[in-house]
Amino acid sequence: MDEVFLKDIKEGKHMLPEVSKKALEKSEELSKRHPIKIPKLSEFQARRKQNQNQAEEAAQEFGHSRTCQRFRSESHEDYTILQKDGWELRYFNIRSGDTSDYILFRIEDVKKYNYYDSIPVIEFNCDNHTLKFNGYSRMHRKHNIPSIVQDIVNEFCSNPIYRTTKIEIVPVKYLKLYLAVLDEVPDYIVPTLVAHSMLGAHLSMYEKHILTMDSQDALYDQWLKESFRKCVVKVDRKAFEKIKKLNKVYLGHENTTLNGEKSCAIPSPVWSDDVPNVLKFAKLWEPGTKGD
Repeated sequence: MDEVFLKDIKEGKHMLPEVSKKALEKSEELSKRHPIKIPKLSEFQARRKQNQNQAEEAAQEFGHSRTCQRFRSESHEDYTILQKDGWELRYFNIRSGDTSDYILFRIEDVKKYNYYDSIPVIEFNCDNHTLKFNGYSRMHRKHNIPSIVQDIVNEFCSNPIYRTTKIEIVPVKYLKLYLAVLDEVPDYIVPTLVAHSMLGAHLSMYEKHILTMDSQDALYDQWLKESFRKCVVKVDRKAFEKIKKLNKVYLGHENTTLNGEKSCAIPSPVWSDDVPNVLKFAKLWEPGTKGD
């Protein structure tokens, strides 16, 4: 709040309702007890680079890593399947083709590292219902996977009790970001349009919080940190106009295409079980011959 305005309030030049005064006093009290230090841009960039380097270092062990926040979130605790010899197995992600991903990590790693630090993880895929093992993630260094992990995976896939758990048969909802491109845009420029629009949408979320780790939108933050699922769809002008009216839509364009008209719409992320029909039934964009 403006410091001059605050000073005027204290001096009685502005009258506030009693409830507002109490809220203001509480806010000032909390600010003194928990001061927020906004880092310089150079400090933010250094911290981001440090996080990237730490993630790459964590991935060296098994070939893959995930941030600790994925495993500290209370919303993910129900996905725990079993714990054994310091390792934890969790349900991770449902996929098309009636299969699901599962993830293993050391419990001690989650306790030891900070919220945004990355830890080594091992991921594998199984058929739903039967839990038939389909293999580890392609990124993994399979020769580094310890025998205890092999034992846990074998126990999970072979023990009938896990085939009746709800997690492998009930789809888990997730956030997804849709990037809708007007079908009048020539194919050759679509990748550029999508890249520029996505960057613009991302920056718009951080316009007032560029030096912090969180954006102005909690839903976008949750998508960015926990999901990151996204797709590019192609829509006609009628559908495009409907999409423009959805929640918090960012509109992108290319100056040299369609006379600079807005031609890429990026609504706020939506939950997988509540996707607006205009997005749900839109066709995925794929390169063709248009504009050649």
